[in-house]
Amino acid sequence: MDKNEFLKVLELIKPGLSKNPILEQSEMVMFEPDRVFSYNDEIAISCPFETGLSGAIRSIELLKLLKKLKGDELETKKVDDEFQFTCGDTSAGFKMIEDMMPPSLGIDEIKKWNKLPSDFAEALSFCAFSASTNIGMGTLTCLKVEGKEVHSCDNFRATRYRMKTGLAKGLVILVPQSIVSGLAAHNPKKVAITGNWNHFTNDENIVFSSRIMDGEYRDISSIFSDDGIAVTLPEGVKDALSRAEVLTDSTQPITERLVEITIDKNKIICRGDGPAGWVKAQVKTKYDGEKIMFYNNALFLSQIIDHASEVLIGEKVLTFKGDNFDHVVVKMEKG
Repeated sequence: MDKNEFLKVLELIKPGLSKNPILEQSEMVMFEPDRVFSYNDEIAISCPFETGLSGAIRSIELLKLLKKLKGDELETKKVDDEFQFTCGDTSAGFKMIEDMMPPSLGIDEIKKWNKLPSDFAEALSFCAFSASTNIGMGTLTCLKVEGKEVHSCDNFRATRYRMKTGLAKGLVILVPQSIVSGLAAHNPKKVAITGNWNHFTNDENIVFSSRIMDGEYRDISSIFSDDGIAVTLPEGVKDALSRAEVLTDSTQPITERLVEITIDKNKIICRGDGPAGWVKAQVKTKYDGEKIMFYNNALFLSQIIDHASEVLIGEKVLTFKGDNFDHVVVKMEKG
């Protein structure tokens, strides 16, 4: 067995591994003769790989040891309840639980896989930053994919991304924000749904499954706006925001660590205040309209400024637009 190929497969299924004291399978790499699995009750990953094994091995120690081995070839064999291998001058035996396998999740019964848009992974990666990470927010911890659009929202920001093509009519997918990076790395090409699981597969026939969260996703279409005063944000604004943020109160929640932004004749001023003092950073811009002042979180603005330098400053929201996305940030009030 090629050690590097084995390690590659183990890295691919790693998002489905976790330390869940209630579920013993969550810490195990599980094998069928021609596939390798991981499963933690929220994510399951199945990857084609010939081992000839059947059973489960603890993942943490297996990965740690394989990464320390200097050779490239594993000489493997199964002896009683052990998976044994030799690599160079090192030999090891891992206890196997022979009757441990993940549930089928209905994958074998899938009759039709629906094609995903070519930029599906890109769309997920783009929208993930504005989905909520607070489990108490329910489905807002997910990204909603329907038709050509991907939506995300955390009650302070919202993103709408338009993909090149759409999902099959009537198909709606909720993707947890927490799995986006692992799923996008698999570059999924097709999707199917069985029971309360989404299944994504790619060109290598790796199946990445995620449990579907209960509940309806909120309609956020009314949040997006085309109204407001257009302002061009110069390149130095992100740096000015980062400097102003330094003296905001770091003991406060992120939504209360606010920077004051003033836009006046050909300049933008970012000011941060806190228990240690205040700081004011100024950058030049082309603007000759009436003076504008509002508060917001520096991180919220910096994350979208990387993608859009034009903003519409409305009564309640800031609207950023790109060729294939809209992003709004709710104006905040200083408490």
